[in-house]
Amino acid sequence: MMFPKNDMNRNCLENRKKNEEELYKETVLESGPRMIYFIITNRCNLKCIMCARSRDGDWTLPFEAVKKIRPLLPVLEIVDWQGGEVFLVDYFRKLFLEVAEYPGILQRITTNGLLIDSRWAGIFASSKCNIQYSIDAVTEKTYESIRKGGRFGELLRSIDTLKNAYARKGREPSLYMTSVVMKRNIGELHLLPAFCREHGFRDICLDFLRPELGYEEDIFFRKDAGAMEHLRKILPEMKEECEKSGIGFDYTFSSFLGGDDSRKPRGGSGGLKCNLPWQRLFVDYRGRVKPDCLCSHFAGNLLEESLGEIWNGGTMKEYRRRLMQGNYENWCSQTCIRNAVREYQFTGRIDARAERP
Repeated sequence: MMFPKNDMNRNCLENRKKNEEELYKETVLESGPRMIYFIITNRCNLKCIMCARSRDGDWTLPFEAVKKIRPLLPVLEIVDWQGGEVFLVDYFRKLFLEVAEYPGILQRITTNGLLIDSRWAGIFASSKCNIQYSIDAVTEKTYESIRKGGRFGELLRSIDTLKNAYARKGREPSLYMTSVVMKRNIGELHLLPAFCREHGFRDICLDFLRPELGYEEDIFFRKDAGAMEHLRKILPEMKEECEKSGIGFDYTFSSFLGGDDSRKPRGGSGGLKCNLPWQRLFVDYRGRVKPDCLCSHFAGNLLEESLGEIWNGGTMKEYRRRLMQGNYENWCSQTCIRNAVREYQFTGRIDARAERP
């Protein structure tokens, strides 16, 4: 797939239109992916208690592999960068600035934020980007007990540095927060909305702890009844507080809480409705590619193939075929199937944040 570099916004719109025409109808696509999600390294400046990436050795995607994104830049709408910690990668500044030349692309960075300095803040303030902070607690003691090696004061300095850089440009920063819910922080979750309001965050997303990453801190798979009851009580209160301040609020663990959930899938007969094989690629720090980090089957490796070859390769076609037929039970991730009340799609909650001004 090759696209002209000029008329980038037109290319994005034409690709989106074609993609929507092909969605759930074609297994071989003329449209290119609308989003690419890169984990370019597992290197990090912290040793968080719920993160296993640093236990997998020291991996960083070589620039020669990552630059294979270039042919797709004219049609991409979102490029999502994540680590480890992306600011430890020596080529990341060059890469970010190259992608920023394409005005149709929103760049999103997931980070602990502690390495954001005034130079990076200035670059972000002049670019189209969202900064997704990973913050699991907003009290010093709990934050530092979870994010080993981090200092809460440095987190606050990072946020202020970004806000000051944006203020000099007459802009508001696009700050978002993700928090992993666990035994250690569940009693302090109610503090998050006030912190977001004070520091200008637009959105909070609460995620569940994968038990293989921190079994002793898990409350979901161990079915902690007291914790579930606490969450059922405080989540509506947190949502109401956020809504009063214009802050988005969501969580990924509704299926663990039981009871009626209004977020039912719109596709199929109550089963999984997943658009991602038609719209997104995920690349991990070893170069392995699949539609999403939760997907069970790798579709190729960026160290050996181009993104175009992988996009319409055999495994991607198989994902699309199975989803079109509703025959995903022994193919798709059990996490997605179990949580089918959450609809994974490009225009859903996770990616809708990109549409905010």
